[in-house]
Amino acid sequence: MNKITKSLCMFLALLFVFSCVACAGGASDSAQTTEKNDTTAVDTTDVDTTAPAIPDIYYEPDDLPDLDFNGRTVRIISGGSENNKFSYFETTFTIEDLTGNFLNDSIYNRELYVEDRLGVEIENIKVIKGLDKEIETLFASDDDTYDAIIAANPFVSNLAIENYLIDLYTVDHIDLEKPWWSQDFNEKSELFDNLYMTTGSLFPSLIRSTFAVYYNKTLAANYSSSYPDLADIYSVVDSGNWTFDKFVEIGGDIYEDTNGNSRRDLEDVFGIAYDAYSPMNALWSGFDISIFSRTDDGWFEFDVNTDKLYTAFDKMYRMLFETVGSIKAFMGNAPDEIYGCDISDVPFANGT
Repeated sequence: MNKITKSLCMFLALLFVFSCVACAGGASDSAQTTEKNDTTAVDTTDVDTTAPAIPDIYYEPDDLPDLDFNGRTVRIISGGSENNKFSYFETTFTIEDLTGNFLNDSIYNRELYVEDRLGVEIENIKVIKGLDKEIETLFASDDDTYDAIIAANPFVSNLAIENYLIDLYTVDHIDLEKPWWSQDFNEKSELFDNLYMTTGSLFPSLIRSTFAVYYNKTLAANYSSSYPDLADIYSVVDSGNWTFDKFVEIGGDIYEDTNGNSRRDLEDVFGIAYDAYSPMNALWSGFDISIFSRTDDGWFEFDVNTDKLYTAFDKMYRMLFETVGSIKAFMGNAPDEIYGCDISDVPFANGT
């Protein structure tokens, strides 16, 4: 890896705000190349092709020098799924066409801006399966075909431990103290004062993957005579009384077998509905539970309040499996007519 490659790799990461950045190696038969399709007939008559203006309040100079790489191709390797509509790999920077959607067009124009500013062509090589094996092979052969990697944080963490990644603190032209980088993420991701991956506010997945709680105002009003707090949930939150226990208390007993088939299914009314078990991960933060603490030398050690952990686990278990008004919309072990249903099909989740 030469210095120019490192600098370019990191500067592109600054503008794209990838979840991780690394310098790796060449393609294999498992890789598929996805490029902008400039020949596809798209009606852009009413589409504004200019980059969206950045409000002055959000603008801060990047302090980067003028760079020109004379048309060099910058290759980025990423993992993803052909059928996963929630895949963030493609929506991070591989946007094929302008559509008039603000987010879509902002990402599209951002890539054009980077290419023009640096004098480069950006190419995304998407590996459908086996990205980890691909990286291992390239590292072993000292192949520097690729300039950057984009992947999920758990995957990147393994690469960092294997010493496959560059310490971002050593790379020219990248200021990790800029506001578009997540300072909290950087602090918690350091290994022995080194940083091998980063993320920030311009990375769509960082915002899209945020967990949230929604409620159906109409149904809340319908059940407020039995559960007065449902009449004004905002006041419960503003007063500081919105806790997990309160959440289960006002929703956990609400259940109606509306289709009369004596079976709990998605046509019934539930007080609590969740799309999968993965949102429960957010409750680690909600319960203020830490798993690791830092050692004096910068490593991690297992450090968890077991009493608090077991109490939280008991609360979650009871809500998930022993609460009459609770249902999981994605039911992997359920009949085909239920499996794969979206949470919006659950009556209590269809809010206004």
